[in-house]
Amino acid sequence: MISPTLDDIREFLDIVDEMIKIMKSKIASWETKYDLIFYGDTCIIAQIKLLEINFDYTTPDISFENDCRALYKAIKSKADELKKIAKALITANETKLEDS
Repeated sequence: MISPTLDDIREFLDIVDEMIKIMKSKIASWETKYDLIFYGDTCIIAQIKLLEINFDYTTPDISFENDCRALYKAIKSKADELKKIAKALITANETKLEDS
């Protein structure tokens, strides 16, 4: 994807919120969290791939916990970047409306 749309960014941020809930769970084991994040058609990583939003991530392949934390850090960093883009898009759209 060259440039994500505002809708893509919103959807990505919703997925990040979902991952935050998984990561903060005190009930789920790291193995369960790992499965929710990495396995299945509706896992976090699958949802992100559908959006075609790229981000830098290297799996440490050390433990379930370290893999989850590494992806979370990468996704959180991308989310921060996309929030800035979203603000710029919103500002640009508001400026266009004012100029009309």
